[in-house]
Amino acid sequence: MELIIGNSISSRVDQLDRLNDEALLSASKVDAAVAYVHDTGLLFEGCWKKGIPLTLWARYDNTVPVSIPVLEWFLSKSQKSANYSCKLVASHFHPKIIWWHGFGAYIGSANLTRSAWYRNFEAGIFLSEDELDEQGMREELVRYFEEIDDVATPLTREILDEMNRLMKDRFQTEEVEAKKRFAHTRLIPELKPNILINKTPLIQRRRARFLEEWRETLEILRSISERVSASEFRPAWVPAESPKGAQADQFLNAFYYSYVGGTTEGVRESHEKNKGDRERALVEAMTWWKRLPDGPTGEKETLVRWAPFLAEQLKQEKLLSLGKDEFAEVCQHVHAMLEYARQVRYESMGMTRPPNPVPKLERC
Repeated sequence: MELIIGNSISSRVDQLDRLNDEALLSASKVDAAVAYVHDTGLLFEGCWKKGIPLTLWARYDNTVPVSIPVLEWFLSKSQKSANYSCKLVASHFHPKIIWWHGFGAYIGSANLTRSAWYRNFEAGIFLSEDELDEQGMREELVRYFEEIDDVATPLTREILDEMNRLMKDRFQTEEVEAKKRFAHTRLIPELKPNILINKTPLIQRRRARFLEEWRETLEILRSISERVSASEFRPAWVPAESPKGAQADQFLNAFYYSYVGGTTEGVRESHEKNKGDRERALVEAMTWWKRLPDGPTGEKETLVRWAPFLAEQLKQEKLLSLGKDEFAEVCQHVHAMLEYARQVRYESMGMTRPPNPVPKLERC
């Protein structure tokens, strides 16, 4: 156990910096729960250069506790690797913990800011991995990170845009007025203090959880679409001009049905196998996709024929004038509509059940 003390006149002012340099030589991954974060060079750049997976949990409120460059850094890196993520916890969040897995953990008062690391009076302790076990703190740390992850919201482009607007408001609007406006427009609901009983109706809590999960999924899909549409992972038979979202959709479709096997059990097995290194798993899957001589379950037809057709039919200037027959043809080129048509009851279409099944396209 080592006491970490830093101030502007101490000869040991760079203790955190030196500790981090040493830790990154052997760390397998880094988990950081730090309220205020203003600089990517203190910890994050080192993790990126050495390929060390990194997750940051930080504060979210109207004061923009995480600087815009830091938010932009994480969004940029998450599009290049699944092993780098930033998650935000609303309002009641004030920890300063950095856990270099395989090396040890710092618990103290220093935020990830240059003033905290090099100028302020700060204090904390560092415990090696052996000391975490000796003091019985490993499980406590694991549980702590699990608990904050349960109430955290992954960073998205929408949240970055919100923080940019708040930065402008700070110079153009009175603080009280800006805070009131933020209370009505905030993307992440305020987190109730732990000492309060959550009286929010169950249906509202479920809705909030669904929206949070949807935003997280949307950002993951955005990242995958950028990577799978690049020449490094795009199969030769996929047109370069195919919409990025469509390429990600068809890659995931093939991955689920052909790579995983299209079963819930297959998903569970893949999750257990890959949850420790998402980036490795994603690269393996994209490499498999790149080498496919053809789409195994109709992906080629979707990307080569269906996507251009839909893009043409659904142009903004054409949409309002789409005729009935044209709309029916659009429906026949959308998998979700085809599958729904296959399953819908004849009675709901005003039809009597025929003696022989009606083909899917005709039902659609």
